[in-house]
Amino acid sequence: KTTTAVHLATGLGWHGRTLLVDADPQGFATEWAMLTEDERPFDLLIDSGENLHRRIAEFGQVYAHIVMDAPPGLLPNFRYG
Repeated sequence: KTTTAVHLATGLGWHGRTLLVDADPQGFATEWAMLTEDERPFDLLIDSGENLHRRIAEFGQVYAHIVMDAPPGLLPNFRYG
C-alpha cells in the first residue's frame, strides 16, 4: 500500500496539487516522502486521527488529488455478488 500510495501521489502531483495523507501509525509513507522532500511534487499530511474521514472533505477544497496510506486492515468489507 505504501509504495503504491507514494508513487501514485508522485504521478498525480505532476498533474495537479496533490496531498498524500499518511494515516498509518507505522509512518512508512512519511519516511519515503522525507527522502525526497526537496523534489516531491505533493504535500504531506501525517494524520491518523479518529476523525480524519470527516475532515477529508475540507482538503478536497484545496487539492485536486488526495492519496491516503491507511493502516492495514482498514479496508471496508466488500461484498461481491
